[in-house]
Amino acid sequence: MTNISIEKNADSINAIVRAVKVLDILSESSTPLGVSALAKKLDLPKVTTFRILNTLLLTGLLQKDSSDLYYLAPKFIIYGDKVKASFTLRSVAEPILQELASTIGESANLGVPYKDYVLTLIHVNAGSYSLVSNLTPLSDLNCSSMGKVILCHKDEQYIQEYFKKPLGKLTMNTVTSLDQFLDIKRKFDEEHIMFDDEEFEYGLCCFSIPIYDVNHQFIATINVNGPKTRIMLKREEIKQALLSSGGRLTTLLAQANYTVEDFQRTLN
Repeated sequence: MTNISIEKNADSINAIVRAVKVLDILSESSTPLGVSALAKKLDLPKVTTFRILNTLLLTGLLQKDSSDLYYLAPKFIIYGDKVKASFTLRSVAEPILQELASTIGESANLGVPYKDYVLTLIHVNAGSYSLVSNLTPLSDLNCSSMGKVILCHKDEQYIQEYFKKPLGKLTMNTVTSLDQFLDIKRKFDEEHIMFDDEEFEYGLCCFSIPIYDVNHQFIATINVNGPKTRIMLKREEIKQALLSSGGRLTTLLAQANYTVEDFQRTLN
């Protein structure tokens, strides 16, 4: 590639970056803005700013009022509706879980509340990714770290009624009493991470954290699981990776204005 070609590519990239900055500024402004105000915010000459604005006008991304003030065009409403329609909890969570599983070297899962169970929507095997989409397994809430995270977000009456039912023990460590769970919940309220110590299956351990929607309502839980010998050796690494992944997922849901109600519509 010649130097001239490289320079042209660089100029094209800079033009796109500047155009996006204009759109960002106008999207964050409560009122339309003129050339002078935009040039100042962009730290660009007025002539350059005007050229960018004129291009965005021609493409239909901006509109201008009678006072020569610029604002976003209605085309963004169409874009937003299409993005929202294609945006799902599954689609945004899967790549994050794939990266988490690859980084930690253990399996990662995403679970959601479904009646009195945890429904595993996504399962990613370490090193070999697979999405559970059709035969999604259901587990009792008291038998796993993801289930216990869900229970921690239920109200007091629900929790009391849940532990009045006869609950089976999958292992000798399975939580079946209210007092035992309340001790676990107090620790979770402090640390925001749930631990499963061979409660679902002997030899299997996992850590889980909650995920929230744009309104900070609980929507899902993600975990990392594997053999206890390996999980405990790298538990601090797992905790940090989980918190980081959970933070990214919660942020993406907030940026997309995604709610629990949006997700529930996809389940029905």
